Amino acid sequence: MDNSSKRKTKLLGEPFGTASGKLRKAILFSLLQETKKDICYRCNKKIDIIEELSIEHMESWELAKDPIKAFYDLKNISFSHLHCNSGAAKRKEPSHGTHNMYTTHGCRCSECRKANADNKAITRTNHKKLFL
Repeated sequence: MDNSSKRKTKLLGEPFGTASGKLRKAILFSLLQETKKDICYRCNKKIDIIEELSIEHMESWELAKDPIKAFYDLKNISFSHLHCNSGAAKRKEPSHGTHNMYTTHGCRCSECRKANADNKAITRTNHKKLFL
């Protein structure tokens, strides 16, 4: 760590990179509030405090044909509550991608049935943590 970074860290009481990240998030949250775009992509409810704000990709950039392009595609970025985003990341998607093909029950193969059951269990667990 060079002298400039050490000085900044000492003045801020935390690493300069951490402080810069917090400042960027505060600016973003303020802009979202001003433009009334502080609505969770997943649950459609207002994101009330900065600690709840999560920035997420709507479609997985890791599974995209061009991960770099998908990662930086601003049309694929949305905002959510941290707990909504975290719960979504834990859900399992079957490898063949037909899980969401049918609107009522999803695909009926054994892999999709297991993914549906696992996702329901995760949702119940997350719900209990939030409201207990």
